[in-house]
Amino acid sequence: MGVSSTTDAQIVRRSENPVSRSDGSDTMKQPQHPIEDIEELFDDADQDRDDQISLTEFRGLMLTLGRNLHDDAVAANFQKIDANHDGRIGFDEFRTWWLRA
Repeated sequence: MGVSSTTDAQIVRRSENPVSRSDGSDTMKQPQHPIEDIEELFDDADQDRDDQISLTEFRGLMLTLGRNLHDDAVAANFQKIDANHDGRIGFDEFRTWWLRA
């Protein structure tokens, strides 16, 4: 058996849309969000309106999504999403992360 590489972000998105299997068990399926929904989620997280999400804003987003993560987990996920390593999450990075899981 392999170790799952599911991130907290994947769990957050998948937990929004359970799908029942024919055997009665549930699995989680990522909801299909139109780009407008992703933009709205990004804009809501971007509290200072600088078109970037800071680590503090990302922590707030996780809480808004119902994920009360330890600071280390928030920082680790933030670093994974921050593809250009500038210390901020831009919309393209955010969209890629949201749609990838």
